[in-house]
Amino acid sequence: MYVRMMLVESGPASSATHVASQIAPSGLHAVPESDAKVADPEPPLQPLQPEVELPNPNLLSTTGTAASFTWQAACWSLPPCDQRQAEYQERCVYSLEYELQLQQTDVGPPTAAETPEKLLQQVPAACKSGNWKAVAVTAGPQQEVLQVTGLRSGRFYAARLVATARVVIDGSDGTCFPATSSEVVPFRSTPTSPGQMQAPALAQRARNALKLKWNKPDETGGEAISQYELLISPQPASWDGPAPDQQGFAQVYIGDERSFKLGRLGPGQRFSFKIRSSNVLGCGPWSLPSTFTTQASVPAAPDPPRQVASTKDSATLVWHAPADNGAAITCYQLEVDDGRQGEFRLAYTGTETKATVNKLQSGLQYRCRLRAENSEGYSMWSANATATTAATVPSSPVGLAVVGKSRTSVTLTWKPPSSDGGSLVTAYQVQLQAKTKVAAASLGNDWIIIYDSTALATTFSALQGGCQYLVRVAARNAAGQGQYCLPLQLCTAEDTPMAPAMPEANVAATSLLLSWTPPAHDGGSPITGYKVEMRCSPGTSSSTVGISPHHSLAIPEHFLGIYSGADTCVQVTDLLPGTTYEFRAAALNSQGAGGWSHTGTATTLPAAPLPPPIPQLLAATSSSLSVGWVEPYGQGSPVTSYTLNMARLGQVGSSSSSSTSSSASTISRVGSSNGFAIGTALPNGVADNAQHVELHDDAASSTSSGTAAGDKLRWETVYTGPATSAEVKNLQPASRYLFRVRAHNSIGGSIWGEALATTTSPAAPSQPCALSPEPLSSQEVQLTWKAPVQDNGAPISAYQLEMAQAAGSSTAGGSTAKSSSGSSNGSGWTKVWQGTAQVHAVDGLLPGRTYSWRLRALNCCGPGPWCEAVKASTLPAEPAAPPKPTFSQRTATSVKVRWEIPLEENGAAVVQYQVQVRQAAGVQQQEQQLEQQQLYQWQQVYCGSELSHRVTALQPGCTYDMRVAAVNAIGAGPWSDVSSVVTLLRPPLPPVNVSAQCSRSADTAGASAQPLDVLVSWPPACTAPAGAEAVGYEVEAAPAAGNAHPPVKATAKQTSTSLTGLQPGVTYNVRVRSVGAAGTGHSNWSSPVTVMLPPSAPQSAASDGYDSPSLVAGETVGEGLAGCGGDSGLVAIHIMNLHTAYY
Repeated sequence: MYVRMMLVESGPASSATHVASQIAPSGLHAVPESDAKVADPEPPLQPLQPEVELPNPNLLSTTGTAASFTWQAACWSLPPCDQRQAEYQERCVYSLEYELQLQQTDVGPPTAAETPEKLLQQVPAACKSGNWKAVAVTAGPQQEVLQVTGLRSGRFYAARLVATARVVIDGSDGTCFPATSSEVVPFRSTPTSPGQMQAPALAQRARNALKLKWNKPDETGGEAISQYELLISPQPASWDGPAPDQQGFAQVYIGDERSFKLGRLGPGQRFSFKIRSSNVLGCGPWSLPSTFTTQASVPAAPDPPRQVASTKDSATLVWHAPADNGAAITCYQLEVDDGRQGEFRLAYTGTETKATVNKLQSGLQYRCRLRAENSEGYSMWSANATATTAATVPSSPVGLAVVGKSRTSVTLTWKPPSSDGGSLVTAYQVQLQAKTKVAAASLGNDWIIIYDSTALATTFSALQGGCQYLVRVAARNAAGQGQYCLPLQLCTAEDTPMAPAMPEANVAATSLLLSWTPPAHDGGSPITGYKVEMRCSPGTSSSTVGISPHHSLAIPEHFLGIYSGADTCVQVTDLLPGTTYEFRAAALNSQGAGGWSHTGTATTLPAAPLPPPIPQLLAATSSSLSVGWVEPYGQGSPVTSYTLNMARLGQVGSSSSSSTSSSASTISRVGSSNGFAIGTALPNGVADNAQHVELHDDAASSTSSGTAAGDKLRWETVYTGPATSAEVKNLQPASRYLFRVRAHNSIGGSIWGEALATTTSPAAPSQPCALSPEPLSSQEVQLTWKAPVQDNGAPISAYQLEMAQAAGSSTAGGSTAKSSSGSSNGSGWTKVWQGTAQVHAVDGLLPGRTYSWRLRALNCCGPGPWCEAVKASTLPAEPAAPPKPTFSQRTATSVKVRWEIPLEENGAAVVQYQVQVRQAAGVQQQEQQLEQQQLYQWQQVYCGSELSHRVTALQPGCTYDMRVAAVNAIGAGPWSDVSSVVTLLRPPLPPVNVSAQCSRSADTAGASAQPLDVLVSWPPACTAPAGAEAVGYEVEAAPAAGNAHPPVKATAKQTSTSLTGLQPGVTYNVRVRSVGAAGTGHSNWSSPVTVMLPPSAPQSAASDGYDSPSLVAGETVGEGLAGCGGDSGLVAIHIMNLHTAYY
């Protein structure tokens, strides 16, 4: 029999169970209902009210609009009760609800006398019971931060925690107990700058002033307002305060008043205002703008109207609307006078800004004025403006007459018209019309304007002599141009005749027949004869340099008279064929010779061109010659192409050459022969470097080459084309050549011109021959060669030898060798020698390497080409020493040694490795060195192709030196650097006399099947010779054979330990082994000790016939009877009778 009552606090922040009831006195037994006596009815039971101790909320932090809180769980308990009440309480489930309450007080704002600290002390007294507001409700303690928002900046607040207990009986509706409150926690939100104010309001308005007012901001930030700042836009014209900002607002007031009157404004002006407040923490944001307008007034005086159009009897005026001063303009009034400075009269009334005044007199100037009207009245009149009506055109001028004339000009005068049409005459226009045919040909048949200006006379000089014309004149004023007067006929004075038409030519081989027609106008006097001039065309004269100056018609560039007479034709003879001539003709009368006709051109029939002059050497290299020539006279047909021939004379200094000169030589033409040939050998030593050779015809040029006396030259064509220069390539250095040119046109080719003899420049020599390498040793190679076949005109000055390591010839190290005097050219080749000998030995090479060699010759012109590279290998040698060996897998008696292949195999592959070892001598061992000399000498322990080997039979804790050498077909290489290694000590001995004893801990006594403990102990392990000390032990308890339980293991640093988790009724074999220091490993297991654990005890029945109650899994008894300090959760108490159990 037991009584149960619980207080449950459910919520995300609580999970612990609190014991909240009191156990009835011990010895209480339940009485069966059959044995109980009928008792008097007892009053109904009520749940007990818990006694709650509520902590204060924890204020963590505050900002201007928020505060953060946490709180702990409340401590509570129930008053003592009797058994009947305790049984009733078992049916009760309690819960506790938390509520965080806040209220804003009237304390503040701070002043110099009332600091924030003093005001915080006044907060609890200023709290009002009806002002508390719940800001958070939870079912448990608030361990996470709870943030309360919506606070006002700089205000003083009070906070408290309220807890309400609630009880539920058998799942029915709950009952709430009176709430419990914590102490008041005062705090203040962080003060800030003021909030945004409302827009300024209008207090008073006048025509030239506005008075504004405003209220305090709704949010002062918790501090007293220190000043207000008022801005206006746009800035008044008369304001001399601060300049406006980028938005156009200017400061007009700053102070602590809440109204301001702004004066010196204009009527009807519209302004926008905004305001902000400030406290000790700074300025608040600007308010929204408010807009107000001053009282209206009559409009401003308009600007004078402006005339934009007029006719003879009307004028159109426009104007701009003036400032309305706050009231819209409703009407304009326009007045004009009578045009003679008389009275004004109303001419227009309306709302438009444009008006046309009609019924005016033409050519008069009227005064006009304007005013505007609005709801406030009329404005002032504008300043007077003028408007003028249009005038009519004037009448025709009178008295047009000729007062002077010449062959090409005439002077005219006239008088003004009788009427100017109401406007002053501004200009006169004179027109002329040609009546003579020749004059009309140049001026046309229409009237043309020859004068337009204000003068009453003019002279026109663009006329022709002996021609008739008509002239007339008209006047013009502002209204336009009037009628022309009657035309006047006139004739210019006599002149020389006009030029005849361009002569025409009938072309013959050496003559031209020229003919022409009389001129179109004789100048007013009959023609009496003609004259003709002729010249050679300037473009042709530049290409006729080959013509003899004594020719009868080698005409210069200026014209020469060739005819004078009355006929209209003439024949010119004895001209050059294919030559262009220019000619012209002029007519004569009583006034003299007229102008020349247009120049005509004609060209006689063409012929083959003249031969070009001797070619000129433009540039010379060792393998090319550039030759240029001058274009010859084409004799009427332009030169279209050239043919360049070349003859080879052989190298300078050879038997086939007759000179070593590099200058150009001339071969002169002999007689009138058209061909060229060499009659005799070319002489040497000509002072002016010119040589003259007899030239024969082309038939002889096709014979075989040779330069001996009496041999024929063999010409070959090296260029054909329109250019006047050519570059001949692929020539031999220091060799002599002949060049000749002839020209071609559409008629044919010219004879060959004079020949040019020249020589190519010397060049670098050709490549050496028979480069042959021969290895002398593993580090030296000797090379021999022969001189080049051609030195190309300059003697050999030196040979240059370069070396490169052949691809794939490097070994493991990849190193290459070069001569001590060599230098790399950046492409893999290295210069190793330069000299005049034809044999050289290169040393300092690496053994067993393959090298490439190349050679070139040098002379004064530079280096020649490289010969074909040859390869040679040095003799192989012993391999290099391997890298220093390394060690792994150390034990007390062995170690594994590793090594790498050597960096250089030196031309022969490594076939095996040799490993030697020796024991390093200590101080004491050095004293015994004479007795154990053999122990410290090198001994070979391995010979094979592997790169690792385990060395055995070593002594524990000793230092050994080891080295490695590589062996190839040549022999064994040097030993590697020595590496030292220390063997490990022997592990300690296993423990002896191990004992194991079964025990049961007190907390498991009375349990039915709890695991048992075994205490294992042993004496310290002994240290073996050359062995390590024991730094720990490993213990293992393994079940006997046939048992499926897992073994139990443990480690210990002392000589005893307890094995836990062993199963009852199981037989275990317990053994121990030692763990050595410094990684020496562990010893063997000790002899096992057998321990048999007792079986589990059986359950006994209850002595009083009742079932033995047991603890429900997961429940605890006797914890938290007071219910203080723990987390909330399910709390349960079981009151039971337990029978004693024994083991």
